[in-house]
Amino acid sequence: MKFILIEEEILEKNLSDGAFKLYVILMSYCYGYKDSCYPSEKTLAKRLKRSLRSVTRYIKELREKGAITVIKREGGGNEYKIIGKIQLRNYNMLKKSINNKADRFIDYQQRSYDYDKLEKYLLGLEKDIDYGECIIKK
Repeated sequence: MKFILIEEEILEKNLSDGAFKLYVILMSYCYGYKDSCYPSEKTLAKRLKRSLRSVTRYIKELREKGAITVIKREGGGNEYKIIGKIQLRNYNMLKKSINNKADRFIDYQQRSYDYDKLEKYLLGLEKDIDYGECIIKK
């Protein structure tokens, strides 16, 4: 069983049922971090169980509503780029980067303190204690 992650924004674009189904099919070709795919219109028509003319109308609707871009390829065929997928890809890359930074922060060697001296320093109870004296050297 396959699952396809779809951004909620696509629901706000008021797509026809056929255009939405085509969007889902295009997303199924864009697995992982891929944001583009190259199925023929004939293949899309077969998967949708619709005519080539219907597929052409759905592609036009998706382009007009800003869900995809279509790039004509040399030798025929189209490249379909999922616009929302690009943002998801950037989000996932950013999330991975943040997690790496968090891991490095967690691995940072923590300091040990003499808490009695630190408390007196922070509260200003003893004027002759400086911050360096609160850290226990290892």
